[in-house]
Amino acid sequence: EHTDYGTLTILWSPDSRGLQAKSRQGEWIDVVAPTDHFIINIGDLMMNWTNDKWISTLHRVVPHPETLGQRRMSIPFFHNPNPDAIIECIPSCCNADDNPPKYEPMVAKSHLEMKVSKALGQEEKME
Repeated sequence: EHTDYGTLTILWSPDSRGLQAKSRQGEWIDVVAPTDHFIINIGDLMMNWTNDKWISTLHRVVPHPETLGQRRMSIPFFHNPNPDAIIECIPSCCNADDNPPKYEPMVAKSHLEMKVSKALGQEEKME
């Protein structure tokens, strides 16, 4: 199970069975999509940009009883901002009174490096 690192992921798959997303209540929900539709996941950077207004989608792929023994194919497009883009809360997603920014501004490349390093078990910045 994981979230995607960038802003959003566009996924096409001829068969979405086995793909699950975790609800805000903590339950795994089967993602059901017709073959001629795309699945869109919000990524971690979009969550930062929107001050948690849009939440990054925790998801996983599990064996599905009707597709056991079959190969699963999917084609993802991972959208990321330019590496030097400054990611800070969109003004309409925060205010100083009751909803201040939850995340410090960051450079997109630094965010990606941190996520990849963490996934690889390295907590230091990659060169």
